[in-house]
Amino acid sequence: MLKIVICDDEIIELNNTKSLVDEWIKSNNIEAHIYLYDHPDKLLEEHENKKIHIYILDIVMPMMNGIELGAEIRRLDFGAKIIYTTNAPEYALESFVANPIDYLIKPIEKEKLFNSLNRALNIIKETDDRTFAVKTNEGLRIIPYNMIIFCERIRKKVLFFLTTGEEIVSISIRESFSDYLAILLEDKSFIQPHVSFAINMTKVEKLGKNGFTLRSGKFVPISAKHYTEVRNQYLDFRLQSEIR
Repeated sequence: MLKIVICDDEIIELNNTKSLVDEWIKSNNIEAHIYLYDHPDKLLEEHENKKIHIYILDIVMPMMNGIELGAEIRRLDFGAKIIYTTNAPEYALESFVANPIDYLIKPIEKEKLFNSLNRALNIIKETDDRTFAVKTNEGLRIIPYNMIIFCERIRKKVLFFLTTGEEIVSISIRESFSDYLAILLEDKSFIQPHVSFAINMTKVEKLGKNGFTLRSGKFVPISAKHYTEVRNQYLDFRLQSEIR
């Protein structure tokens, strides 16, 4: 199910945007749920640990403006799709800190909002449908790529650390760690910074001198001899994601 958040401190604007989004959902025959907020703090409190696909955010709001809110959402979920709406076009340049899908001037034109939502949905479909099959002692587990934070090889098994907090352990593998994760590592979001680790770069909090700190709080080391290569690959990934 597609999850969409709309945040606007003006109730009339909030309801107008919801009506347009409802129309878009029906016209595309999409199963979706809309969450409405008139204050950024409540949004962050309720959705910090939930997967939201699309955020439609007003920019001029009290306490925390939409630019700050978008930056915080981007910190928590690098893959979130953000659409800004505003009466203030002068914020357009600042908004790019959150890498938005679009920047729409109120009153929102239906066609422009629909185009923005279609772009967001196309990107989501490209990235959310992929899964990785893991054989465990309990049976076969199918894990969506976007739920994997990182993988670690421990002896002959592989541990998958997920966004839900769950840890899935594979059965013993015969091939190398790299070969076992070959299909996963073909995805541009994943990288192997160390012989025993692979990470989802969308889940990175920061890159340090010795490795990655992930949003889960875990630390994953980078092999010293491959540090420059891994750093450049990560920076290229971030740059391409921001351009997109």
